Amino acid sequence: MHPKDLRRSLIRVMPLLVAGLTILVLLIYYQQVTRIKHTTFKNLVLENQQRALASLDQLLTPVSTNLSIVAEWLKEEMPRAGEIERLNARLIPILKEIPQVASAVIASDEGAEYMLQRTQGGWLTRVRESHEGTNRFQWSRWSTAREPVEQWNESTDYDPRDRPWFQGALETAEPDTLFWTSPYRFFSSGQPGLSVARRITREGTSRFLVVAFDVLLADISALTSNLVAEDDGIAFALTADDQIIGVPRDTQFETEAAIQEAMLTPVQSFSVPIVRQAYATWSDDGRPVATPFRVRGMDDSKDWWASVWDYGMGNQSLWLGVAIPEPALVKRMGGPWLGIPAAILATGLILLLVTLWLVRKTGKSEGEQLLPGSALFLSGDTDDDPANILQETIQRGESEFLEFKSTLRWNFKAGRTGKEIELAWLKTVAAFLNSGGGLILLGVNDQGDVLGLDNDGFANDDALLRHVENLVAQHLGSVHFPAIQSRLFTVAQKQVLAIKCGVAQQPVFLKQGKAEDFYIRTGPASRSLSPSEVLTYLEMRKVQR
Repeated sequence: MHPKDLRRSLIRVMPLLVAGLTILVLLIYYQQVTRIKHTTFKNLVLENQQRALASLDQLLTPVSTNLSIVAEWLKEEMPRAGEIERLNARLIPILKEIPQVASAVIASDEGAEYMLQRTQGGWLTRVRESHEGTNRFQWSRWSTAREPVEQWNESTDYDPRDRPWFQGALETAEPDTLFWTSPYRFFSSGQPGLSVARRITREGTSRFLVVAFDVLLADISALTSNLVAEDDGIAFALTADDQIIGVPRDTQFETEAAIQEAMLTPVQSFSVPIVRQAYATWSDDGRPVATPFRVRGMDDSKDWWASVWDYGMGNQSLWLGVAIPEPALVKRMGGPWLGIPAAILATGLILLLVTLWLVRKTGKSEGEQLLPGSALFLSGDTDDDPANILQETIQRGESEFLEFKSTLRWNFKAGRTGKEIELAWLKTVAAFLNSGGGLILLGVNDQGDVLGLDNDGFANDDALLRHVENLVAQHLGSVHFPAIQSRLFTVAQKQVLAIKCGVAQQPVFLKQGKAEDFYIRTGPASRSLSPSEVLTYLEMRKVQR
């Protein structure tokens, strides 16, 4: 082709090529920004969800905990319902500390009952010593635990043994099991609420008591109506069968009467549109737990992001939902991303791709990067003396990715082998596997002194390594073997066992009998997570991957 013709062709093609590349870069940028925005939105929603769950836990956990304390006292003392002052002296101080308990009730299998109810001016008790031959209850109003200011009698067909809390506790398989009722209306106040109850058997007899604490749904609504407010969001609570028991922040619920009217409304007909729409979207998506989702097009055309979590209470559970408008999430991110110039976006995209390439190229766990040479001497792929590498590693001291243990199983204080010593380093193995990996050196104390493994009393090296393998299989699971490497070294004529942990592909639980614990590394220590924290941690790790 003649150079001039070639130049013309380039002149025609280059604008199209530049335009095409520009459009391609913008499309790629838009996709990347959308993905990042959505991931960030989900994380922000989960962050609010966690705060809401913690608040609900602070409301309900003290109720069940203190009920168990009272139940243990009743088991020891077994007071009669007529010992009003004695019961008041025990229960009033407890209820003062947990204002979310509206009333406490103790009833026997013979129909005797003692009830303590909180009032604006003090306390109210209702007592019947026995149902035999009478349906009369004695009411007393108290200013203190020992000074009644008013008393009267009332005849009623009420029998505590017919109430949901008594019937539920009666049906539990074990007497000391806590039972949460479904929402129902309390007999004395007529207000809707939940009760948690426990059956207590009289030792040596078939007689028993049931003790219960009552929580008003209005208190759950008081909680949900104040959650997620800083992000212009809302929170709501539902029963397992999708009835409202916690209303969101909304001007229509500024009076107690409005809140009471909304209680136990089916969510499909609830008066707050975003709650109905979020519930419908959640149901259409298969009711995912702790998985944020987008709620499209409300009346004001704003999209929302929501999440629903299953809050377990033993035999019962409830749904706790949060929803946040997308503009509020964008504000939390720092402004409208689409206004950034295209050139900066393209540069950012290139930098992102380079970063991803570098990450793939390096491809090592954090633990291996902070412990150079550990992977090499464990695999034997180095010309350096392994003992020298080990000494250098010990001199670094313990860290997030390196831990020392004096022995494999020998308890120096007790002068014997101990299972607790084995579980101590297995806990660290589990924490490394669940975090960024790391290295454990057995036979080295906290000060970095090499003690060796002679006290552990193994016949030979093979017996020691087989024992370690069996412990890992028993307490962590054989499925995690690919992420664990072990090797014995001799340093100053003393043996040291090095256990290198990678990052496990699946969650690792430390099994002790029927118990299973989940550990992660937090600095130079291993920490156990609660079940709710485990779910959050695994979700966050999934997002980071």
